[in-house]
Amino acid sequence: MAWTKTMRRDDERRGRHYASDAANRERALIAPLLPAPNPIGRPRTTDFRDTLDALLCIAATGCQ
Repeated sequence: MAWTKTMRRDDERRGRHYASDAANRERALIAPLLPAPNPIGRPRTTDFRDTLDALLCIAATGCQ
């Protein structure tokens, strides 16, 4: 598959820290599977994007 401007935009990783971080297109596929915030209790402080990136980093490196 050739790298077109559209493909580069879809796979953009600007501002991310590691090569294993999820691209915007990958996050769009996973977003519907994440739980909605619970209206009762404390507000959510964890960003699921960062949690997903951490899990992908561990999966990619084998937790060296």
